[in-house]
This record gives sequence, C-alpha cells and structure tokens, in this order.
Amino acid sequence: MTETLPFDISKHYKKGVVVDTNLMVLYIVGLFDISLIERHNKTKAYTKEDFLVLYRLLKNFNAILTTPNILTETSNLTETGDQNFKNSFFSKFAESIDSFDERHIKSIDLTKEN
Repeated sequence: MTETLPFDISKHYKKGVVVDTNLMVLYIVGLFDISLIERHNKTKAYTKEDFLVLYRLLKNFNAILTTPNILTETSNLTETGDQNFKNSFFSKFAESIDSFDERHIKSIDLTKEN
C-alpha cells in the first residue's frame, strides 16, 4: 500500500475498487486539469481537495475496476462543444482507460440480488 488511510482497506486493496460514474468523472477531469474541477459543469460541486482525497485513496488499490457502462456514461457527462478541449481531454481519458481493469458484466447480472 502506498499511503496510510484513516480506515483499513487491507483486505480489499488487492481486489481493486469500483469507481462509479460520478467519481470517475471527478477523477478523469482532475487528472486532465485539476483547476478545471470547480469550473466543469459536471464537477463544480466538488473541490480540488475532493479530487486529491479520491486520487490518494485510489492509489492504494491494486486496480481501478470499471465497466463499459461506467466509461460510456463518464464520456457522455464530460462531453463539451469545444473541439480543442474535446481532443485533448479525450486523449487523456483514453490514456487513463488503459490503466483500468474493465469488466464486462451483463446488466441482468447486476440487477440480481446476491
């Protein structure tokens, strides 16, 4: 583990952590440009400090788990009309996706109770 946290994740960190859409949007926008967090339409409810807490937390996990659905929704929520922004942002997004552990889970399986 890379950093001490105020709670124990030791039994989970090797399995990875699922980052759902809203936090994924914050994470990707923050990786792209931390100063954009408080200005971007979908992250302005967060602060730079929120991103840094999320970033430090995620660094402690062996993998960031995600699904195609989460990535699609993240892409949709970060979409803007500015073509210059879009090109550089989605380049960073694609670079980040490469480091994630993407799992393909059928939607019906997600709706079943365990």
